[in-house]
Parts: sequence; structure tokens; C-alpha cells
Amino acid sequence: MFVKTSKNMQKQIWVFLCISILALGCNSNSSTDNLKFKALTSKSYNINEPLLSFKESSYTASLVDGKLQENKYEYSKRMVYNRFFNKNNILEKTDFYVKNKLQTSTLCKFDKLNNYISFDSYGKNNKLVHVDNVIESTENSMVKERNHFLHTSPSILVKETYKNELLSIKTSVVGDSIFTKRELYRNTIGDVVKTIIINEVNARIDTTIYTTKYLSFDKHNNWIKCITSDKKNSENAYVTERAIEYRKK
Repeated sequence: MFVKTSKNMQKQIWVFLCISILALGCNSNSSTDNLKFKALTSKSYNINEPLLSFKESSYTASLVDGKLQENKYEYSKRMVYNRFFNKNNILEKTDFYVKNKLQTSTLCKFDKLNNYISFDSYGKNNKLVHVDNVIESTENSMVKERNHFLHTSPSILVKETYKNELLSIKTSVVGDSIFTKRELYRNTIGDVVKTIIINEVNARIDTTIYTTKYLSFDKHNNWIKCITSDKKNSENAYVTERAIEYRKK
């Protein structure tokens, strides 16, 4: 049995259906957006307190008479990452230095839902060096593709996978011949204790295992100095120091 409807009623039904479809579409997009990778916060670096910034300085060192001593070789380079966080405790900029000289300043771009869009890196004279566009994103991972602007370089694809907001696996593919995989193993409080790095270059595979020991902590029980060494060659090591600036509550 069919019921006749007036033109006015048909129009109302049509409008209702259109609104319903649009609403479903909006809800679907919102749900999808919520499953995208969210912007990094201090928790992504295993620091639970809100931050203004933290500086991470790394250098090679050797054990001399039982004490760590920074290597002063010509090729030895002290590298510094200075990370800045906004009022919502979201990472918004990273400055990278080598031997006290700024190499790149990277701005993190994200949408209103804090989903990552890109990472734009600027060099000397504020010139755009490269952009890492997020081309795939899930709740626990993202894939970035690098586009160079100052020179021609092979394509680079980087995938980062997180567990409980902490990086667990990072893979990099450069062109057709270089592949690197980094696996991070953490202790019960989330600090990295072992790192396995697998490098594949032109079908040759090398695997290196690093162990990390923490030497000192601040009053919030966040580490501020650690030493990372090659399991096969413990004489040479990497020392990392952190200067953490907390945001006042």
C-alpha cells in the first residue's frame, strides 16, 4: 500500500534526507580525523609535566681512568636539539644545532584537531630547506615524505610507530637502495634501555645493538643525563644531556 504525498511534503522529505546524509558525512569525517596521529606533547618524550622547552645535547665520549670524557676529534660533532612547546603542551618547533651553529629550524604544522599536516624546516637566512608532508596517518603512526627545495636529493619516506604515545619503531627509506629501521625497547617507566638499528645498503645488512644507562635525574624524576653504548664496542659511547624548562602551573 502506497501513501500519496503532496509536493510540499516530498520537498520536506528531500531536505531531511539531504541533511541526514550531510550529517552522516560530517560524523564520518570527524570519526576518521579522531583516528589520525595527534601532535606530539611532552609525554611523547616520557615527560609528564607541561613544558616550555627542553634542550637535548649529544656527543661522543670515551672512558678515561674510569671517567667519561668528551671526544675532541675533528669529526666528532656535538649535536643539539632544542624543542619548544605551546601553551597546550604541544611540540611546535625544533631547532637543530651542530657545533653551536643552527642547521635547521623545523615548524610543526597541525590542523584544529591537532592532527599533523607537515614539518617545515628552514635553514640559513630563513630559507625553506625541506618539507616533510604527512601522507598517511593512523592513531598510532604516521608516514612522512620529504620534499627538498635547495638541492636535488633522493626521495625519503619515514614511518614512525608509537605505543602509549612513545616512539617504538622508526623506519626510513632513501631512494631505492637504503633502508634503516630503529627499534626502541623501554623499561617499565618508559625510558629507552635498548635500541636495535638495522641498516640495509645495496642489499648489505648491518645490525647494531645499543644499550642505555641513566646517570642523573631532576627533581621531577625525569632523566637529564644518560650514556648509550654499542654492545660490541663499549669503549666509545654517546652521552646525552637534557636541560628541561617546565611550564609554571
